[in-house]
Amino acid sequence: MWAELDGIRSSGAVQFECIDLAREPLLEERYGNRIPLLFHGELELARYFLDTERLDSYLSDLKRAG
Repeated sequence: MWAELDGIRSSGAVQFECIDLAREPLLEERYGNRIPLLFHGELELARYFLDTERLDSYLSDLKRAG
């Protein structure tokens, strides 16, 4: 999923953070092997596979909101 975000990441319009769950015991306990995940705050945007349509729509909504 990280590689699929390259185009968006390279635009500089949005910043992403990659977190290695193996280094974060609480997150590893919470999500286990249900990875990769994409969140904005507490909102889960993708699990296992990137849904580019959903992400594009969500980012457009954020941009319109302001």
